[in-house]
Amino acid sequence: MHFDIEDLVAEGTTVVCIGVMSGTLYGVPATDRPTAARHVHILTFNPAGLVIDHLAVREGVALLRQLGVLPPTRVQACRARDAAVPAPVSEPLEDR
Repeated sequence: MHFDIEDLVAEGTTVVCIGVMSGTLYGVPATDRPTAARHVHILTFNPAGLVIDHLAVREGVALLRQLGVLPPTRVQACRARDAAVPAPVSEPLEDR
């Protein structure tokens, strides 16, 4: 796994980290599919600099859909279907 930090904000004893995780996911067989999911981590530190609280919000469902573990949403399925169907070719009027 790789985590690209997009934003990092600190105030007092709290740090908020926003980024995108990519790479392989534990517990899911390798698919060779690229994945990326946004994460937000909120860490609270004690005076000694140790983390005493950690809150994480992840796009877990989106990640599982990218890996094929969960089915695509209806919108994703319709977009994939529409992309696979070639656009109709109109015939010139004189050929009809």
